[in-house]
Amino acid sequence: MPGGGALNASSSEASFVEIRLSHFTISPYQTRFCLARSARCHVKKTTVFARTEQHRESAIRAPTPRSGGADLHAGTVVVVELTESWRDVMPQPLLERYRFAETRNAAMLIRSTHPQEFEDLCRVLEAFYFDLDRIVRPGGSKHLISLELDEAFRELGWREGRYDQELTTTLTLEPYRAAGERAKRRRSTVNEYGGHKIDNVKGRIGLDVEWNPKDGNLDRDFGNFRALYDGGALDAGVIVTRTVTGMRDLWVDTIARSKEIAPSEAWANEWAQRIEKTPNDPLGTSTTSNFEKLVPRVKRGDGGGCPILAIAITTELYDWPHDLDMAIRNLARSVDRGVTPERLGHRMGLVHTDAIAPELLRSDDDLEDQ
Repeated sequence: MPGGGALNASSSEASFVEIRLSHFTISPYQTRFCLARSARCHVKKTTVFARTEQHRESAIRAPTPRSGGADLHAGTVVVVELTESWRDVMPQPLLERYRFAETRNAAMLIRSTHPQEFEDLCRVLEAFYFDLDRIVRPGGSKHLISLELDEAFRELGWREGRYDQELTTTLTLEPYRAAGERAKRRRSTVNEYGGHKIDNVKGRIGLDVEWNPKDGNLDRDFGNFRALYDGGALDAGVIVTRTVTGMRDLWVDTIARSKEIAPSEAWANEWAQRIEKTPNDPLGTSTTSNFEKLVPRVKRGDGGGCPILAIAITTELYDWPHDLDMAIRNLARSVDRGVTPERLGHRMGLVHTDAIAPELLRSDDDLEDQ
């Protein structure tokens, strides 16, 4: 045989089959509260399977390596053009209070093909604002802003999703009939990937709330949306985050003034402990991300073919007090009395109790470990 040695009589023709099985699990919203009484409802988990098969006759070729939208093999960088369909479809009040960025006309696509999900999104954004109570607050756990946004979406029928993927590779040895062989022989290996969550999923739209995320969270979000879009499980991804412009100064100045007032008056332990545990610059950590860091990721194609809609909370959504010092003192009295702050779900008429569903209290890291 040209270019090679003689074949052994027992040699067999081999073929490869690679099967990718993506598991997209939508978790139940286990606790629902009613006005008259507290009722627990159990909903079965729903799993969506997206399966692709690739048959290769000789060898498995490794895909072209990619990282952050860069084609390492060709040495070129993919730059994705941002579209602006959000200017035409988002209500004017939202355009004035939020910042937007998108790829592949994501806002128009969601409104046209998933009108209920688009209506839910606009309804939550229109009702949202943040106040002094959201600023002067200890760190280290899931922030109240993230919690109340997730709670509002859950009450509107969105559910937490989890993305897992199995890669099964099968090597089939064909029988060599001249040697008396009749049966095919197969060897398979299974590799599991994923285990990441998406905060909220409804229909074929995924939505992550990233108020003050670690840098790695955005990479994970883009990776999830990209893989689930390629696997046919999602049509678009939405990321709600915050700006850094103006926002950081607002938080630093407000917290500083709150700490100046705190020692001058005799407050109970609750407020004193809260002030002590509130970081001076919670939005200034270099390892956290924001809208300004998110947009370059969108432009370089981190979302792949998945349409991405990025939405940023700005200082236009802050409920500015007429008298900051008086507002700080009023908040201190409320904290000392154990008053529970009104959440977004209360204002929207979706939540009628102070209790919070336990799964909403878990941090992103807790959920990744499950």
